[in-house]
Amino acid sequence: MEGLLSILRRLFWALLAGLLLGACARVVAPVGGEKDVQPPRVVRAVPENGSTGFRGQRFRIYFDEYVKLVDASKQIVVSPPLRYPVQPMLKGKSLEVRFTDTLPADATYTVRFGQSIADLTEGNPLGRYEYVFGTGARLDSLELWGVAHDALLHSPVEGAMVLLYRQDADSLPLHVRPDFVARTDAKGEFHFTNLPAGPFKVFALVEKNATLIWDDPSEPIAFADSVVRAQGKPAIEERLARLLVARDSVRAFAKDGHSPAESTKETGGAEVADSVQPLADRLRDSLTSAVHASGTRLMVFAQRWPNQKFLRGVRTRPNLLSFIFSQRVDTLFGLSMVGRAETGQVLELRGDTVNYWLLDTVLAKTDSLRVRFSYMVSDSTRHLTPRVDTLWMVHRVKPEPERKGEDAGKKAGKQQQREGGRAGGGSIDRALGVRMAMRNPSVAFPTDTVAVETDEYAALDSTKIRLLQLPDSTDTPFSLFRYTVRPRRLDIAALWQAEKRYRIYLLPGAFTDIWGRTNDTVSLEVQPARPSSYSIVRVRLANAPAGCLVQLVTPDAKRELKRQGALDGDASPVVIDYVDPGSYGVRLVHDANGNGRWDTGDYFEHRQPEEVRYFRDEKGQSAVKVRANWEYDFTIDFAQQTE
Repeated sequence: MEGLLSILRRLFWALLAGLLLGACARVVAPVGGEKDVQPPRVVRAVPENGSTGFRGQRFRIYFDEYVKLVDASKQIVVSPPLRYPVQPMLKGKSLEVRFTDTLPADATYTVRFGQSIADLTEGNPLGRYEYVFGTGARLDSLELWGVAHDALLHSPVEGAMVLLYRQDADSLPLHVRPDFVARTDAKGEFHFTNLPAGPFKVFALVEKNATLIWDDPSEPIAFADSVVRAQGKPAIEERLARLLVARDSVRAFAKDGHSPAESTKETGGAEVADSVQPLADRLRDSLTSAVHASGTRLMVFAQRWPNQKFLRGVRTRPNLLSFIFSQRVDTLFGLSMVGRAETGQVLELRGDTVNYWLLDTVLAKTDSLRVRFSYMVSDSTRHLTPRVDTLWMVHRVKPEPERKGEDAGKKAGKQQQREGGRAGGGSIDRALGVRMAMRNPSVAFPTDTVAVETDEYAALDSTKIRLLQLPDSTDTPFSLFRYTVRPRRLDIAALWQAEKRYRIYLLPGAFTDIWGRTNDTVSLEVQPARPSSYSIVRVRLANAPAGCLVQLVTPDAKRELKRQGALDGDASPVVIDYVDPGSYGVRLVHDANGNGRWDTGDYFEHRQPEEVRYFRDEKGQSAVKVRANWEYDFTIDFAQQTE
């Protein structure tokens, strides 16, 4: 805390010195007709702001000019929250606020107006104004402050509702309105005033339906790891009071000791007042932001809502049983045929769908199959629990209407083709569909693989795959990788050499499905990348957690991931090669679970999003510019990157 106070003290005097010098040096002749940039000023309030023993159903605020309301329904926040919204009404140069609720005794209320009050002519917002009153004999006086940032991008989250609860229970945000509420501003900052002692459970919600309850799975959230206690007024209160005195003193000082009222009437007085106010606002905002940054920091993320449901089972092909769920499926299933001998199936996971490919043509040609399968669904507490179901999986080929002149042979051939296999030992009707592609179709990087996918599950004959180096068609060694839960996918890897070209051939018979169908010849040319067209970035990390990821991201606000490398746990640098020339930001991710990517948080498991930091050099610059055929070396101290 002493360190923060020292920083604030130096910041205050440095900006105040600039304010004094700037104001004294800019006394010029007045210029008429300049645009009004000053916000409205509160003249008085009835009852007085900070009153106790409040018994009415309304209060009124008087201003020095006519004002207007801007987005009042969202900007005006009452804490503790009311059952019914307040009713603001403009009357001349005043604003009356009415309550519909019956206010309880011995409660302190804070009405924050946000950016809802602005002058009528230019729309200059009043900002940061709040009206406080108590229905009892005293006002609560403690405060709680902080900031809400996007957990991955670290951008401020504006408009999030920060909710305080007197009790500490995980179910509260899902079912109960909070005891106190505040709204984050454009900087993501929030500030509770006039609170009781606490402690409080802190939860933030970017809500869409204004219920102050987390009842929509798409609403981003944030939460504090433990309860937080309110504190006394921060040091900023004293500094803001001194700022106001200094501002008035500068106005008088600029006119050789004249009073502020007289100085504004003299030549240059208006200019002095106008120059002082922006500097005063800057100092106030800097002090306020410094205090908020020292408070509770909330990292906002999208919760993966555990609400898994089985939707339906379908059989779109004779040999394919598909089970569709409401969310992505990550757990393996069990499947058995009721009343039939087990002949084997192949499991495939594709997002929210589980596929079973039958390996027995007799089963595949059976119209109706009764299956028993086990799976995981969410219970009433949103935890996954096993369930077993039995259902009929039916597949019938609709016969085409008979056309005049169409002979029986053609009809049988079409029927056979629709069933996807042989009919009574006849010939194969069509080739097995196979697709082959690379992640980057234009060039291949050293670690890139060629992805092959078949239309149906098929047996593999690796002797029918060839990789040739061009132009002399030299056979080149390669490796094959097949995935347990993606059985139709095959990856082909090789040591791609720069300045060379390759062509991959899938010859007939490389893949054969249960119907005996095989693929036609498929080929793909591979052009390796030229190292001279790219950059190499090496990053040495100090004080970094094990497995820390170094990510190159776009330098704009979106911070989209382009390339990444991982710390191996020793002192060797993280090397990212084949980097496209351009500008990048550097993001450091504490990959706590070691899965090679940033993971969001989980409120139900009390897990925060994985920690993220963004690199800035000693000059405060975050963009790293790289050029083709250059190598760049950086040393980054993880502990010093605080953004």
